[in-house]
Amino acid sequence: MINLIILKHSNFLGAIALEIVKDNDSELWHKIIQDYPELAELHSPDRRQLSKALTKIRKRLRPEFDLAAKQFALWWPEISPQVTGFFEKFFCLQNTEPKTFSAAIGIGPIYPRDLVKESFLLPYFATKIDFAKISIHEISHFYFYRKMKELAEKINLPSTHDLWIISEILVPSLINSRELKSLTDGIPFSCYATNDALIKSSAQIYDHFWQQEKNADLFWPELLNLKIGAEDLNPKYSPKTL
Repeated sequence: MINLIILKHSNFLGAIALEIVKDNDSELWHKIIQDYPELAELHSPDRRQLSKALTKIRKRLRPEFDLAAKQFALWWPEISPQVTGFFEKFFCLQNTEPKTFSAAIGIGPIYPRDLVKESFLLPYFATKIDFAKISIHEISHFYFYRKMKELAEKINLPSTHDLWIISEILVPSLINSRELKSLTDGIPFSCYATNDALIKSSAQIYDHFWQQEKNADLFWPELLNLKIGAEDLNPKYSPKTL
């Protein structure tokens, strides 16, 4: 069973999220500092200053953060059996190491992940549906990269950059699967990092091998052989940013 640990006092990913927005989206950054005056007080903020500001925000919004922690801890066990069952079947990992991941509570507004620590960011204001969408999305990446470690012993993998893209474009097919859609109400077949054509190609491969119950062993080689060109990508984003 997938275990999700809720982190109430971690600023690491939250500070990264704010730094990404500050450096890449001035319009969104100005909106954030209007909502959180603690950030408006900073001059040329670095990650350390952002982390300190987040601590102040957490203290000011302590009741909201505490409520979020309680809700998230209750919501995960409700969906964990369904998510675990599907991911175990889909990714078919041979490694039996525990499936324990963590989620830090923050303010967003984007939700970076730490692939090494297998941790991600959740906004304190997430609804139950938001919680399910973000959690399933992020945990799918952790499963994906565990799968890639296993496949690396058998086949040549794409570049690190292309693996990141493939991991992202696979998400809509997983969240919209018949096994998980009831938990999330589904999401659009789109991706912030790529154009819709690449998403469509991924969805067609998924549908052919999984929804139609063809030979699933051929799924991964087919997906990993997707051709990804510069014209397919959104230059605003990179693995460094999200």
